[in-house]
Amino acid sequence: MVLFAAWLLPGLGHMMLGRRLRGALFLSLVVATAIAGNYMTGGAAISPTDHPYALLAELPAGVVAPRARGDRLLHGAHREPLTNDLIANLDLGMVFCMMAGLWNALLAHDAFDRAIERRTR
Repeated sequence: MVLFAAWLLPGLGHMMLGRRLRGALFLSLVVATAIAGNYMTGGAAISPTDHPYALLAELPAGVVAPRARGDRLLHGAHREPLTNDLIANLDLGMVFCMMAGLWNALLAHDAFDRAIERRTR
């Protein structure tokens, strides 16, 4: 249960274990990183068709992932023309979005590990 909650919403697993401040910090870090990546790319952070491996790195961000992509998966948003500014920021923004997902995967594992440690005591 803790693992699913931690994946679904970053920091929620830690909050469930009574570490509210730590959970809130993790939530704010993962969400801020995903939003920054989305902002840098102008809403075209990671395309499922153009960047399938990057999408796999971003998906562990839970509910943050579709929001960070500007709901491209849900609404099939049109592509913006690639301007020089967008091209310059696209790679860095993709890295930010992927890091949000990978951080949340590590945080979910940490919350799960802490829950198991509590059970064995």
